[in-house]
Amino acid sequence: MLIPIGTEQPLRHTPYATFALILATTIISVGLWANGAHAPDGTNFDQVHFVWNLSEWWRLFTYHFAHQDPMHLVGNMIFLWVFGPALEDKLGHIGFSLLYLIGGAGAACAHAMVSNAPVIGASGSVAAIAGAFVALFPLINIRVLVFFFLIGVYNISARWFILICILKDLIMPGSHVAWMAHIGGYVLGFLVGCMLVLTKIVPRDQFDCVALVQRMRRRSEFRAAATSTGGSVAADTRLASAVARPFRKEPKDPGGESHERAAVLRAAVSSRIAEGNWKRAGADYLELLALKGLAPAVRALPRDRQMELCGGLMQAGEYRAAHSALMAFGAAYPHEPDTFAAAAMGAMIQMRHLGEVNEATATLIQLQKQAGDAEQVATIDGLLAEAKEASGIPGV
Repeated sequence: MLIPIGTEQPLRHTPYATFALILATTIISVGLWANGAHAPDGTNFDQVHFVWNLSEWWRLFTYHFAHQDPMHLVGNMIFLWVFGPALEDKLGHIGFSLLYLIGGAGAACAHAMVSNAPVIGASGSVAAIAGAFVALFPLINIRVLVFFFLIGVYNISARWFILICILKDLIMPGSHVAWMAHIGGYVLGFLVGCMLVLTKIVPRDQFDCVALVQRMRRRSEFRAAATSTGGSVAADTRLASAVARPFRKEPKDPGGESHERAAVLRAAVSSRIAEGNWKRAGADYLELLALKGLAPAVRALPRDRQMELCGGLMQAGEYRAAHSALMAFGAAYPHEPDTFAAAAMGAMIQMRHLGEVNEATATLIQLQKQAGDAEQVATIDGLLAEAKEASGIPGV
């Protein structure tokens, strides 16, 4: 048994819609139980269950607020609690709520294709949320409580976790389970997520499903180009190449694996920031910066989160990581008003805490040429004077 209990995706906003859906579903389900609705096949939920009937189309949007029993409710709400907040953070409160309702309706239609039995429960809606989550955050780890041969909490990539859930529904659907509603929800949510990314209705980033597919394609093309012999090569040369190929290590796309690892590390750093664990945040961030072939935008977190990282590392005394984070901020956001201050702060850290006075002095001299107002000029002049005193060399 696999029970998701959290993700590594940090939140920027409070997930009010997720809270509201969980609360409404719980109140409605408990109210129905209190009125005697307990049939496992849904037949006693006359006013809310779904059966295919176009004259009662509203049932498409009511059935997922009712549940057979407490275990049915708790299982679905756990999934909604885990996958909902990050998706709501990306889509907004209204967009997330619409996806939840439309996903449930689509899941009900998928169920009606294979069965005329009544169906209740939020499984289809939650599956749509999970499918969209995989489209937008395929590399994010899901913390999973495992009850199998091993018992414990493990991290599983979102794409693999959802694949396991789909295989379970296909291979071991269980009795009184609308398995096709689950599959329909996953597929609908994933397709909607991909459409939102492709049309740029939601902001693109380096780690969504489209970016992942593009990196896989580039990696395949790179390998094909590296192993291709071309039509003008002599037959004996092509034969020798074919014989040698099994014994030759395949060249790797230097960017693909780095970007996948970068996605994991960026999520880990954001999670450490949320926890206030600055030592681990600094270690993970330095590992991120050590990866090869990353663009400056990938080396830095979103602007405000990057500045939060810089400040937290400085206050925690993680000066090497703080200096690196400040330099990465400048490289990723060269036209931001705070870039000058970040560079000056980085030079100050080098001088005061890392013992790199000469390097700090060189940076300050460059900043002196870029100073645009009296305050910036005074700041740089003060730091240069401090560097002169620290080095003990006249004329620095």
